[in-house]
Amino acid sequence: MSDTNNRHDNVASASSTANRDLTLRAMTLGDLQDVARVFDEVWPQAAPLTGTPMAYELARYFVLEYMRSATASCVAVTADGEFAGVTLARIDGQPLAFPQTEGMLGNLRQIIDENPIAKMMRSGFDHFRATDHQLELRSGVGQSTQAELLLFMVNPAVKGHGVGGALWNALLQGFRANGVHAFYLHTDTSCDYTYYEHHGLQRVAERLRADHPEDNGRADGIRDDMFVYRGEVPAV
Repeated sequence: MSDTNNRHDNVASASSTANRDLTLRAMTLGDLQDVARVFDEVWPQAAPLTGTPMAYELARYFVLEYMRSATASCVAVTADGEFAGVTLARIDGQPLAFPQTEGMLGNLRQIIDENPIAKMMRSGFDHFRATDHQLELRSGVGQSTQAELLLFMVNPAVKGHGVGGALWNALLQGFRANGVHAFYLHTDTSCDYTYYEHHGLQRVAERLRADHPEDNGRADGIRDDMFVYRGEVPAV
């Protein structure tokens, strides 16, 4: 495990005092099953894949894509051991936390692509990510930030119990510990993007679905409005 993960793990443990029913720690590969399961609940696949084993494989693929560039992570676990939420982040100049994901993605891609519908869903996700990247480049946000929040997810079964706040505070504390002054993230209308506005982040780029009617005729067309937000890391 990298030094970045160790530092982040220490931060998470300290932050857990804000909610004594939660334990915050660095994510491991052993958490992938729970993270993918909840990912599929939060962002389920459309019919006919809804709730199928292939939907879970797609969720695992999507999570691995976020893990691939992550250098820091934090998992929240309840007192009875239930997975409660996760953040994945990339900090400039830090070593990858999960270097083995590249090979895992290749193997999983082969399994998914044997199913034509699942292959189309995977292709749509890859197209979405590529479009996200182009939006980021046009915004120039990477030039004034030192980190990116890749994934922020709370298990719906434990919402309302301070999980999101605990993960957010641990994320900011981890950024401060690693000299991050500003960060950015991608989000869209399938997410609660107003959460970031509530925490003072500024929208620096957007791609509105209404401005792209060409997506309506594409199997992998983007159905959501897409945003890039930038935030400053508070000093305390």
